Amino acid sequence: MRVATRGFCGLYPYLSLIGVKSGRRGAGIGRFLMSELETLARQSGATRVTLMVSDFNAGAQAFYRALGYWQLGLLPDAAKPGIDELVMVKDL
Repeated sequence: MRVATRGFCGLYPYLSLIGVKSGRRGAGIGRFLMSELETLARQSGATRVTLMVSDFNAGAQAFYRALGYWQLGLLPDAAKPGIDELVMVKDL
């Protein structure tokens, strides 16, 4: 997991990378990591956590939504031409 503490417009913690090996998915590791991120963000005084996820990654989008994240916006062609990035946030 990689987090920039003031990554999103210099305001909110930004999750730039998280990964769980495919054979370990569904074991609660991702939920644990996200919970730790949110706890650390709250302790630092943050009121929101931000991340981006590719438009084609429906599984990750569903995971984040299940954790209470919502789509703030869309960045067209952000990753490369034809791949948009959803900006997702969670209010703490």
